[in-house]
Amino acid sequence: MESRINYAIVGLFVVVLTAGLLWFAYWLASDGGQEDYMEYHVYMKESVAGLSADAAVKYRGVDVGTVKRMMLAPDNPEQVLLVLRIRQDTPVTTATRATIRF
Repeated sequence: MESRINYAIVGLFVVVLTAGLLWFAYWLASDGGQEDYMEYHVYMKESVAGLSADAAVKYRGVDVGTVKRMMLAPDNPEQVLLVLRIRQDTPVTTATRATIRF
């Protein structure tokens, strides 16, 4: 019994699949759907125990960013400096207040 494989179709499938994988790799290496973020420096007087880097930042229950870094404030060791990465389209104003919830 002779196999009747159409090698042109198999070759075309391989070429299309390879092109798709290359395009996907390029898309991931470039911006890849990443959003623009802004950094905010937040000074806290209360304890930040339980908070860690890469923790989610929420605005009205919606994830809008992450905690990038935490450290003691250089000019006042009574305060903790949080560096937050917040999506640029988040409506943050001077009246916006940060709180920590578990």
